[in-house]
Amino acid sequence: MVDGSNRPQAEDVDNGVTLDVPGARGSATPAGTAVLAETVLDRRYRLLSTLTARGPVTLWRGDDNVLARPVAVRIVEHDQLAAGGPEPDGAGSDHEQAARRLLAAAINSGRLVHPGAASTYDATTTTTGSRRISYVVSEWVDGKTLRQLTAQGALRPEQAGAVVLAAARVIAAAHERGIHHGDLNPGDVIVSSHGTVKVIDLEIGGVLAELERAGSAAHEFDGGAGGDPEATRVTGAAGGAGDEAAADLRALGGLLYAGLTGHWPLGGDRGLPTAPRSGGRLRTPRQVSSSVPRDLDAITMAALGDDRAGAPITTAAELVEELESISPVDAVLDTGLMSLGDSSAGAEETSVDGFDSADYLGAPDYPQQGRYADTAGYPGPDSRYDDTRVDRSSGPRGGGPGYGRGGYDTRGSYDDGRGSYPPADRRPSGPGRGHASSGPSLSRMLPWIALVVVVVVVAVVALITLKGDGKKNGGGASPSSSATNQVNSMGATLTPASVTAFDPPATGGDGSENDDEAANATDGKPSTVWKTQTYASADLGRLKPGVGLLLDFGHPISPSSVTVQLPGSGKTSFELRGSTTRSDTIDGYRIVVQKSGVNGPVPVAMPSDLAPAQYWVLWLTSLPQDGGSFRGTVAEITFKS
Repeated sequence: MVDGSNRPQAEDVDNGVTLDVPGARGSATPAGTAVLAETVLDRRYRLLSTLTARGPVTLWRGDDNVLARPVAVRIVEHDQLAAGGPEPDGAGSDHEQAARRLLAAAINSGRLVHPGAASTYDATTTTTGSRRISYVVSEWVDGKTLRQLTAQGALRPEQAGAVVLAAARVIAAAHERGIHHGDLNPGDVIVSSHGTVKVIDLEIGGVLAELERAGSAAHEFDGGAGGDPEATRVTGAAGGAGDEAAADLRALGGLLYAGLTGHWPLGGDRGLPTAPRSGGRLRTPRQVSSSVPRDLDAITMAALGDDRAGAPITTAAELVEELESISPVDAVLDTGLMSLGDSSAGAEETSVDGFDSADYLGAPDYPQQGRYADTAGYPGPDSRYDDTRVDRSSGPRGGGPGYGRGGYDTRGSYDDGRGSYPPADRRPSGPGRGHASSGPSLSRMLPWIALVVVVVVVAVVALITLKGDGKKNGGGASPSSSATNQVNSMGATLTPASVTAFDPPATGGDGSENDDEAANATDGKPSTVWKTQTYASADLGRLKPGVGLLLDFGHPISPSSVTVQLPGSGKTSFELRGSTTRSDTIDGYRIVVQKSGVNGPVPVAMPSDLAPAQYWVLWLTSLPQDGGSFRGTVAEITFKS
């Protein structure tokens, strides 16, 4: 068995967080607990150091001794004895209830498999020493939280839009499966050094928040310090699935506001300055910073449900659609060439003073149809407006000239407190948090310059090789057939060996879905189509999670792009999945790309770290209306090398 001893030291992994793991209880172990550092749970998970505690739940940094990887472990001790004596009556049952809720949330969140969501590895109850404990093991994500990034200064608009777009895609996918976050905040969104965005604590976040509030309420009842009533109003337990989804959406709006301004607009202590107000109303991001483009300003306020934005954004999927229309940065995210942290990590900050600007217009004075009026007259934080920006069409909620699009900035690793993972670096303390320069910096251009140089070198080598092969075949003879085939294969259409309908019985299907039409989707004729059966609702009548086509290419392929032609005006949502082995269930195929609410020719760019797959599934998860029922239609799906 691998014992994990070959892993690098903790300080090499955790962005400056040095973990002291003594043999006996040390400063890293909370008082009154039977679980010590170096405890190994079920002969597998070694606990290294405590990070945070929320109510009865303690978060540990740990190692998986079997797979030799870092993990995050949340622990609830049953029948815990308080320091200095027995626990008050009822506390043991409270811990039992907390454990049950934590395990149930972890199991529910595990139903979502998404590249942007932190994975849940294990959830169980065991015994260590004389205590029973319940624990949840989840993916350890290296990077910096949005709280840490914005604590050092607002992100550039295109950066904030891209980070929140990635988070919104995760939340939208979770909502489609009835999964919610429950306490989404800047500490739950992590950006890695190469631009990957991850959301942590799906389902678990809401449980932790409620347990923490329950503990605070009990403390207040016993004469302790009172809690924050505004935090209770904003992050309180939702009354139902609709309320939970709405709370997640408002939190996404809060994340976008925080990324654009460095301030938190909703209630509760999230480790960021409170958003400024004027005349009792929240100031828009553009009023806080004149560099925020009008379209992002409008989308932010619409996601927050502010009536000044006109028609509100009501679902996470709608927010994804709005941000995708103005944030075409997927290629930058995929290649990892995003510029992170151009500003010094040691740059100091000061709090933003109150703003002395004119009151807002009343709601009737704003144009409807979800658009903002020209806000050029609003003062920025320095009481002047900088109109030097690129003129271009804005997104669907833009109100005029837009903003030049570009790369990304970030700063921050797991956050401290309130449910994010490791302790954060202390926030800087000095002169000011200016906006990042809008002009390109040398450090951001270097990766692109290197890429151009590599392409030129490869082209020269290929040309020399072709000429050498021509000489070997008789002076002016044409290049060898193998070289010719390699050149011609670039961008060529990849034809599958077989195409069948995929309606797995394991997920509620009957094993057949107009199988005789499946070949129409790859015959090169858009006029011939494959159609699903008809259903009572867009979500396939809630009979099954989806239905689709299975393409077998005979050998693993790595397409550079895929185009799906969806005829008609109705909107379809689908997932493109792949696997090296054939499976009878949809879970056997990993998600490569997701698209929500699309039609017509839909180009699908492949991620740069795409693993080759022989079997590909086009999995329809939401169908358009067709008369009085709902039916999916695929005219053509084309894979390019």
